[in-house]
Amino acid sequence: MKKVYIFLMFLFLFCLTGCQKINSENEGVKQEQDIVEKITEAEDLAVIEETESSAANVNEAEGTESTEEDETEINVTWQDAYKNIISNIPSNLADPYNFLSEFGFNGDAYVGIHDFDNNNIPELIIGEATSVAVFTYEEGKAEKVADLYETEDWGGINWLCYQDNHLVLMSCGNGENAGDGWVCFTYEQGEYITGFYDDYQPNKATINGEPVSKEEFLQQFDIFKLKENNHLAFNNWQNSTIQYCEVNDEDEIRLAGNDEWIAIDDLDFSLIEW
Repeated sequence: MKKVYIFLMFLFLFCLTGCQKINSENEGVKQEQDIVEKITEAEDLAVIEETESSAANVNEAEGTESTEEDETEINVTWQDAYKNIISNIPSNLADPYNFLSEFGFNGDAYVGIHDFDNNNIPELIIGEATSVAVFTYEEGKAEKVADLYETEDWGGINWLCYQDNHLVLMSCGNGENAGDGWVCFTYEQGEYITGFYDDYQPNKATINGEPVSKEEFLQQFDIFKLKENNHLAFNNWQNSTIQYCEVNDEDEIRLAGNDEWIAIDDLDFSLIEW
């Protein structure tokens, strides 16, 4: 009986020790799992923080870059923008009847400025024998507002004239009593306005591309005020005509009546303003 008792005591102690060991092992495993989980959480948190920091840096860099681009764009003055246009006159003109592509650009160019909309920043006028373009300046860029040219029947431009706030292309007919073709441009009541009038076909007058009567056209563009003795020449056209300049491949310009070539970058716009 005593032996049985001793055996049972030994068995109890063995089981107790085993259970403690198992519990200890289980506790150790749990502690290891907790440590691993905490390490994983810390690593994930670090990754998230790094990602957020990187994203913030990227956004800040993009914002800085965008701001720098905007500042650069805004820092382009109207003079700089217009000089770039003058350096590339042929590519900035319409060529409706392929005269430019067929005969090329000979370097003779109309170049002028005038503040049509009276906002203290003038518009730029460029052209050659068949086509004229008008540009305005907005937010650091030169924007074209009009392509002006005669109909194919009239062909080229004989005179590019101005009167008050009007720019007028005139293509002359033959003979003392012959008629003219007129293409007109102005700014009024918040918009740029173009018009066409044919002395031979007054019923085909247009304003901004829409058909109008002769009376409506003359109310907007009174070209007859500019005629001399009811003839076809402008009053004092010698003093109201944009003269040809010369532009070469070296980005130089020679103004009308001037023998000196100057770099387009050095152009003084006050010399070509009406």
